[in-house]
Amino acid sequence: GMAAQTVDLTGVSVLQVANNGSVPNTTPAIAHGSSGWPTTGQRLGDTASTSNSVFWLTNGTSGTSTSTAYAVTAADGSYPPATGDNPSTKSDGAWKPQWTSYSAGSTCDATTALTDLKFFNCYVPKGSVADSYSWVKAQVQAAIAANPSNYTTSAALQSLVNSLTSQGNSSDAGNSAPSHADNTSHRWNVTMTAGNANGCTQSTGTVGTPLDTPIDPPSSEKFYTNTPGTIHNVPSTDTSCYTATVSLQVGTCNVALVAGVCVNIGNYAWGNGTAVLGGGQSMAQFQATFTVKKTTTTTTTTPATSTFPSMSDVTQYQIGFNGNKSNNTFGTNGPGDLYVEGSLGHTMALVADDDVILTGATGPDGTNPASPSPTAPNPDTVASSATAALLMVGRNEVHVYHPVKCRITDATMIGNTDPGWCPDDLSGLDTNVTSSTWVPAQQYVNMRTDLAGMTIHAAIFSLGNSDAHITCPQPPNGGGTCGGEFTVDNYGRGASLGYLTEIGTLAMAHHAPVGEEWRIPDTIGQTSRPYSGYQMAQQYWNLKALIAATPDVANLLQTTSSSSSLWHIVSVSTANS
Repeated sequence: GMAAQTVDLTGVSVLQVANNGSVPNTTPAIAHGSSGWPTTGQRLGDTASTSNSVFWLTNGTSGTSTSTAYAVTAADGSYPPATGDNPSTKSDGAWKPQWTSYSAGSTCDATTALTDLKFFNCYVPKGSVADSYSWVKAQVQAAIAANPSNYTTSAALQSLVNSLTSQGNSSDAGNSAPSHADNTSHRWNVTMTAGNANGCTQSTGTVGTPLDTPIDPPSSEKFYTNTPGTIHNVPSTDTSCYTATVSLQVGTCNVALVAGVCVNIGNYAWGNGTAVLGGGQSMAQFQATFTVKKTTTTTTTTPATSTFPSMSDVTQYQIGFNGNKSNNTFGTNGPGDLYVEGSLGHTMALVADDDVILTGATGPDGTNPASPSPTAPNPDTVASSATAALLMVGRNEVHVYHPVKCRITDATMIGNTDPGWCPDDLSGLDTNVTSSTWVPAQQYVNMRTDLAGMTIHAAIFSLGNSDAHITCPQPPNGGGTCGGEFTVDNYGRGASLGYLTEIGTLAMAHHAPVGEEWRIPDTIGQTSRPYSGYQMAQQYWNLKALIAATPDVANLLQTTSSSSSLWHIVSVSTANS
């Protein structure tokens, strides 16, 4: 039911996980599939998805989108005109001044040269800077920096420059013919060209450096397979170059001058002020080359996930423990399993309608179940600090979570192998002693080395509710499955995990395996052999002293028995080796 939730259990004395009973009307929000369980179990090598995961948590939304951004520049070279300069000889970045002189003074008359920056200064605003050219540059750069997407076309840039230079035009600038035959009538024109110019090179579809931004998984709990996600950005840039050329026209005699007077008075034209040949001509002022970069970014988001089970885990998780159960007494659509680990500060009972799965160490206050040891602890020492007791009841089984993956990672070989098994597993095919390379257990790799040396503080009851005809134990692909066992998933696979220590009470219908030793050559003097899974550390004692010292345990265990020991072994059944 719940995944990655923080629950305050203070004051809770009994927590029961019930089976689903029947298929719910709607898919649960976190546990996916029509019943909250995958219908066929994960297939080794598959990609985790909502259809094959019991728990599925995501961070980020999968998909691909595009966005467009513009960068428009006309960076100058910080040239400040000074009187006496020939501005046309100066370098100024993307700007190109074309005046050939800059005379001193702030007033102009009919004799002021049109190629002198002074004339531009007489009419176009300067603002707070020294000259009108610098003012125009600053205004243009501020405008395109503030709203670059407004100035992405030749027409828009032409309008911008014209709006600044036209402030110096005479009142008759918009007429088809000037009112005067000298520079009293004057207007600045802006024309545009496109193409490589003044340091700008046009290009299309230039792919930039991809940028990957990680997405954290929604959970950091190691029980889940936590896979980071990625926001993958790929920019592609189109570069366009637009050059604005500013020129000046003044009133010009269109026919001839007689003693300085234009023949055919009133017949004036816009030009460069030169009689006869000057009509329609202009005088260069400056140029500005704009670099317009349109960057289209394609963003592909791969969500981060926290899922169970892992698609690398050989263990098959299905309706009914591990998919091997022929009958599930408590409903065919939901197992009612409880996954549990951690420490406890008060006495509590945990009851699962089907299985209790221990995903890590459990302990009372005063212990640290997150620090396992490969050697068996002294239960007298550990239990002496306990002030609380934990009861775990699996109405079917209690088993230890032990995921394993295949040593071989070849996808084709895995695809040709039955679910729940790894390639080159010769279990049942070779009864002879084989080299360590071919030992079936060696075809599997432990996925959680931190489970080594696990210690469990609890009173464990594995009651059993499966069909009586099932022989115990079942094959190791997932652990014993006959019911009423305390066992370990994949007990005969992978490397050894040291001691599994149970401190408390262990009651079960069948004494199932928690580990399995490998076949080795019969050698004189051999005292041990390699194994998979755990070695079980069990020490039996009289609980009277513990009850006297621990009131919470006294509340859990009744003292009315007349036997010499409150708890004792009734019978033991041992699995075939």
